Amino acid sequence: MSNIKHQFKSQAGFTLMELLVYIAIIAIALTITSVITLEIIQAKQKSEITRETQENTRFILQRMTREIRWASSILNFAPNDITLNTDTGPVRFYLGGPGSDQLFVEKGGIPYELTTNKVKITNLTMTRITPPNAPESIQINITAENRIVSVKGEYTGKTNLMTTASLREE
Repeated sequence: MSNIKHQFKSQAGFTLMELLVYIAIIAIALTITSVITLEIIQAKQKSEITRETQENTRFILQRMTREIRWASSILNFAPNDITLNTDTGPVRFYLGGPGSDQLFVEKGGIPYELTTNKVKITNLTMTRITPPNAPESIQINITAENRIVSVKGEYTGKTNLMTTASLREE
C-alpha cells in the first residue's frame, strides 16, 4: 500500500498555481492578439476609405480635364456647373442640385453619376482663366469625402485636388 501512495506522489502534474499562471499568460496573449487584429482591421478600413475617395476624385478630374481639352468652346459657365461644346455634342458637368453631393456628367441629354454612392462631393469650384494669347483655361478645385461608421467610431477619408485644363486651339 505504501508503494501505491509513493507512486501517486511521484507522478508529475500541475499544481493549481501553475494552472492559474498558465491561464493568465494565455489570456494576456489572446488579448494582445485581439487588440492588434482590431487595429489592423481599422487601419484597413481607413485605408480603403481614403483610397476610394482618391480614386473617385482623380477619375472626376481626369474626365473633366479630357472633356475640357477636347472642347472647342464653353457654352455655359458657373462656379460648379459647366457645359462644353465638343465634337460629339454638349457635355455638362454639374452637382446634382441644391444640397446635392453627387457630381454628374450629362452627355447626349443623359446624366451619369461620376462618383460612387459612398463618396460625396463637398466642394466643386471652377474658375475661368484667360491668359493673353492663349486658349481659355479652367481651373478645377474639387473636394470629396467618404465616411464610414463602425463600432469603434466614424472614419472619414477626405481628398482635395486641383488642376487646370485648357480648351483646344482652333
